This record gives sequence, C-alpha cells and structure tokens, in this order.
Amino acid sequence: MKKQIRWMTYNQRVSADIESAFRSPDAQEFFCKEFVDSLAVPIKQQEEWIIKLLTIQFTLVVFLLVGFVSEDVTFHVLGVDLKNIVGLREVLLALSVTAAMFAMLLLSARDTAIHMITEIQKRKSPEAFRHFAAFAAPRAFNFRVYLPREFDDWIFERIPRGVYAFIFFPLLASVFGSLIAVSFVVQWIIITEVWKAPMLGAWSYAAIGYAIAVYLLNCVILLRRSLPFPYYDSSELKRLGARALDMPRFK
Repeated sequence: MKKQIRWMTYNQRVSADIESAFRSPDAQEFFCKEFVDSLAVPIKQQEEWIIKLLTIQFTLVVFLLVGFVSEDVTFHVLGVDLKNIVGLREVLLALSVTAAMFAMLLLSARDTAIHMITEIQKRKSPEAFRHFAAFAAPRAFNFRVYLPREFDDWIFERIPRGVYAFIFFPLLASVFGSLIAVSFVVQWIIITEVWKAPMLGAWSYAAIGYAIAVYLLNCVILLRRSLPFPYYDSSELKRLGARALDMPRFK
C-alpha cells in the first residue's frame, strides 16, 4: 500500500490529536471545565513574562544602539561611564538575545494552549453556538475580535467590506513588517559594531556567534509552527492492523 503524504502545520497536528481523542467515549468527561481551566490559567502568567522579557530586550537594544553606536552620547551610573566598561556590549548583546529566545519559547507554549482550548471548545459546544464559544476562548493578550455572521436577514454590502479589507490588512501587514525590519536592522548594526571593535577578543566573536545561533533558533521555532511539513499518513495502516487483530482466529 502506498503511503499517503499530508502537509500539516503544527496547529493542524494538534487539531488532529484532539480530533482523534474525541472519538473516545470518555472524551467529554476528560475534556471537562477543570481541564480547560488548567490550560487557561498559566496563559496570563506567561504573557506577563513575555511582556517583561520583550521590555528587557527592547531596553537593552536601545541602550546598545544609542549608547555604543553614537559617539556623542554617554551614559553614567554612579559616576561611571558605561561606555568605558570593557565587554559590556557583548554581555548586553547576549542578554538581549537570551531574553528574545525565552520570549519565543513562552509564546510558543502559550499559542499551543490557546489553540488546544479553542479546538476543545469547538467540539464540546453545539454547532449553533460555536462562534460564541470561540469568542469566549482565551486570546493572545486577551485581544478579542467578534465577527458577526452573515445571516439571510442581514444584508452586508460587498463594496464596503472589500474597501475595508483592502485598507486594513495591507496596513496591518506593513506595520508588523516594519517592526520586524527595524528589529533586524538594529540587531545587525549592533553585531557589526561588536565585530569591528571586539573588546574581548575571541569572546566578542563568541558572543556574536551565540547571538546568531539564538536568532536562527527563533527562526526555526517560528517556521516550525507556521509552515506545513510533510508527514506520512499511516492511519489506514493502523485501521487495517486493528481490523486484523479483531478477526477471529481458527486453529
């Protein structure tokens, strides 16, 4: 039998696991309110940590960019010029990328919990109320958007909707794209400055290598969660194996 290949994202694989679990007669009892709450409770704490980590990273990056790239700006703490501390750039660079790495790991864990809760509530709620259950489910940083469904007694003009989508989505994409581009440019400037003037010699290059490795790791995590990858679908083979086990055996 030829193996089937399915292209699935990480969230689609999670959905497939939940779909398979709901075939069990004990699913409704297992996926009870207490189980959903156990997934939802840590989300707020995770988002608080994410905000703190991103704030730390942003502060360190701004400090590095302004304090060490610009020759006209100096920073003093307790009368000590921070620009004269040997190796401070490398240490702050390593701390900033470490904060970004932990923020990415927390984002991944939070998004998995949110997706699982959404999929569970979708299957536990009656079909007529699923859109309300989806709105009540946890969202990233508690940002919720309710989109009214289009019933026969509600008339939605296509032109206003098209104009809104044409304006809103490109603006949203440009804002996020600009933030990502600025972040990469700033990090590249910092790494370039450390490369040109390594205060710690080989340790400075080690800090640069660590920063690049962390960024690559974050990219791998992001791509792993976002892009579909090929998987062999062995469900038919499992069904045939289970059917063979159930067949009566004759001696």
